[in-house]
Amino acid sequence: MPDVDAVGDTLTLREAAELVGVRPATLRQAIHRKALQARKSGGVRLVRRDDLAHYRNSPWHTSRGVV
Repeated sequence: MPDVDAVGDTLTLREAAELVGVRPATLRQAIHRKALQARKSGGVRLVRRDDLAHYRNSPWHTSRGVV
């Protein structure tokens, strides 16, 4: 699996989901639950890599997605 901590930049929701091995819908649910921070720009949800790494290491995330 790619290293989420490699570069400190912003990812689209789809890119973020690919990195952690879940569907974009799973990350949308995490955003809704406030387990993952994101912002919208031009109608696209953006996730910072460090926020994604924090989510990935949290109890909210497992290898299958949502606990």
